[in-house]
Amino acid sequence: MQKKDSRKAQRRVNLVASLLALALSIGIALNRGLSTALELNSNCRILSDAFFISGIFFSGIGALVAISTTGFFDMFAYAFKSLPMLFSFLRKPKDHPTFFDYKTAKAEKREQAQYGLLIIGLACIAVSLLALAGYYNL
Repeated sequence: MQKKDSRKAQRRVNLVASLLALALSIGIALNRGLSTALELNSNCRILSDAFFISGIFFSGIGALVAISTTGFFDMFAYAFKSLPMLFSFLRKPKDHPTFFDYKTAKAEKREQAQYGLLIIGLACIAVSLLALAGYYNL
């Protein structure tokens, strides 16, 4: 039951992210001059730019989210968590967990990788390439 609820929540998050990507792309396109008065060729160029910017933004965030669920940033988190120990007289190194203990504790709590934002970003880039093909072929 809990797995079904989490999938439903993840779908809702992906739907909201998709709508945000679409709104961002349309906002950028309108800002760059998207209009029915322009030729289709010019509108394809504007749409290609808008969807590419949105795609790069969402792909970058999605890649960071996907990488963070693999434990890649655990070393940096451990370093920042251990930094106060170096300058504090109250904490002793034997009271602080080792990196191995920290990493295994994080691995137990780690969730499954999330690729939704990355896929949304790649879809925006694909739409951008379609619009670019329309720009060069029309």
